[in-house]
Amino acid sequence: MTRYRAPADRVLCGVPLGGIGTGAVELWPDGLLGAWTMEVQPARDSEGRAIGWLSGLLVEESRRRVARLLTTHALRWPTVRRITYEGRFPSATLTFHEPRWALRVTLTAHGAFQAGASRASAMPGALLVLRLVNPTARDVHATWWVGAVNPVGPWQVGRYNVVERRASATSLVFRHRAQPDATMALTLPRSRGGRVTVLPGWNLQRRFFRFDWASLALHPWEQLYTNGVMAQPPAPPEVRSESVEWGGALACRVRVPAGAAREIPLALTWRTPTAAGHRYERLAGHAAATGRHLLQRRSAIAARQAACQRILARAGLPSWLVDASLNNLYPLIASSRWTRDDRFALLEAPRACPLLGTLDVRYYGSWPLLMLFPDLEVNELRQFARAQRADGYLPHDLGRGEVALPSNGTTSVPWRDLNPKFVLMVYRDVRWLGDRALLRECYPHVLRALRWMERMDHNGDGLPDHVGQDQTYDLWNLRGTIAYSSGITLAALSAAEQMAQMQDDGRTARWCLRWRAHAQEELVRQLWTGRYLRAASEPDRRNDACTLHQLNGQWYAGLLGLPPILARAQVRSAMATMLRLNARASRFGAVNSVWPNGRRDHTCVQSANIWPGTVYAFASLAILEGFRAQGLAVARRVWETFATRVKSPWNQPDTLSADDGRFLFGDYYMRNLVIWTIPLALLGWQRMRAVTRAMRQAAR
Repeated sequence: MTRYRAPADRVLCGVPLGGIGTGAVELWPDGLLGAWTMEVQPARDSEGRAIGWLSGLLVEESRRRVARLLTTHALRWPTVRRITYEGRFPSATLTFHEPRWALRVTLTAHGAFQAGASRASAMPGALLVLRLVNPTARDVHATWWVGAVNPVGPWQVGRYNVVERRASATSLVFRHRAQPDATMALTLPRSRGGRVTVLPGWNLQRRFFRFDWASLALHPWEQLYTNGVMAQPPAPPEVRSESVEWGGALACRVRVPAGAAREIPLALTWRTPTAAGHRYERLAGHAAATGRHLLQRRSAIAARQAACQRILARAGLPSWLVDASLNNLYPLIASSRWTRDDRFALLEAPRACPLLGTLDVRYYGSWPLLMLFPDLEVNELRQFARAQRADGYLPHDLGRGEVALPSNGTTSVPWRDLNPKFVLMVYRDVRWLGDRALLRECYPHVLRALRWMERMDHNGDGLPDHVGQDQTYDLWNLRGTIAYSSGITLAALSAAEQMAQMQDDGRTARWCLRWRAHAQEELVRQLWTGRYLRAASEPDRRNDACTLHQLNGQWYAGLLGLPPILARAQVRSAMATMLRLNARASRFGAVNSVWPNGRRDHTCVQSANIWPGTVYAFASLAILEGFRAQGLAVARRVWETFATRVKSPWNQPDTLSADDGRFLFGDYYMRNLVIWTIPLALLGWQRMRAVTRAMRQAAR
């Protein structure tokens, strides 16, 4: 369990709350909401917190009344003294420490995510459950107050709030006249033991053209803790002035008997139509209906989430790896798109690089998607097959922001690593799923991909010829024959040979076998130094840097049970060299490229620093090759950099500084999902399939 304490720990992220392809919001350790990724966007402060989203608790015993906002953020009103935050995706629990309360107070938050249940996981909303425990010998009354800004629509003018009361629940619904299909709702269940009151609206903005924490107006909260009731002033039908930030509030008052506990559940839900639409539009109605749906199923959702966590925790993995593996699933919520017409894709990085699918990165990050949501994995893989160019080239991504315009890459030349990675992913998915129909469907695309790869070998050595910045390290000007894509090509040829045999295509199988044998000889001749594979054999020089990715093809081959790309003795020698050079070059992880004398390769920002996803892949390869302790140690250093040093486990970059561990590039990065290949390497193919199958079954 990843644990923080506010305000002592400065943490600017939290477990994403929402569904697959729905957008999300994060409940941060300081008790505030931040990092909105749905289309509705409230005003935010400089650190990403949503201004105007607050909750508070009024506790009454005898004649004593104590009210605190449930945050440690500095405000004009009294707040709780301290918060303990425990996060393990897809849920988080906040424990509020306030010595003047007679209650123990916790808030548990989670979205609809349930491993293996893609439809059920696509509901757009979050559940927040306030738990009140009374350890005293006298009854206590408590009122949970939730105030929120209406963020729907392009700006303030045109916003309005409505109250929707049903037999099972009361909802405060935020709307906008210009976007009638867009809604957001706060929903509380109606029960005998609690009294729900609603304030449809008031102006949260105290100063004209200024809306920040200093100018925030919380009159209903002030009235609640002063008078014990929330006043209901008359509300205009809709906002007609830029000087108004329209808010609304719900409050639920309950009696907590002596020695007993009470829970108050709340649903925060949304519906935000876009041009491509959302898959959830086919599953859910407007936001209030979604809120009622989630509240009715909250116990089952929470139980299924907890069961999946327990299954992985009991698989015999180190506790830190269980925590890291579960928490690294956050991009499935924070960075996913699932359109109305059923096209799914993960974003490479929502802000830094909002490209969907990004083939060279999904080669790493799609492993847990295959294990937990195989239908979504195959959905995205098929989109790439359909987007294959006429010449056989696989596009770099499916589009920017929307899966509509696949692009060739971030640089102007065709990338040499995309096609062999596609071939490997097809074989991987077919082998994991045992899906011969998928192979029949994708096999023609594999053949076209191979023909394109053959044309990228200009000198006849069987290996791709690079012209610079034409693979996943797109700021690194490597030319000629490079270790990274050469090894991946060898693994892809082995995979293609296996698929050809499964298709009774002996001619292609023999072609791949001959090609691979020749390419392997050339790989050793051009790049083997006697201890490791040099980075590149360039037209005008040999680049003798020791790169962490030199055996990346061996990593995939090992996971898929394919022949090694080098002799076993050479693989072990290269592994030992990388552990001695790259893994020792930084205390925050293993550096991408190091010279034989142990100095970091400062050719570019990518060579000189750390890619966490590449480190995780290297760690799983180390385990496969018998370096179990060393592989786990280097992976743990990266995870602990996120968890304890930079304190951003639910928003990880693609590049970490080798100097001090700070972020250099990327946000919510897809590649880091590859950490799931470490449990795979530890448990083996059969056991990992059994574990993830049990996780999927627990969600049914």
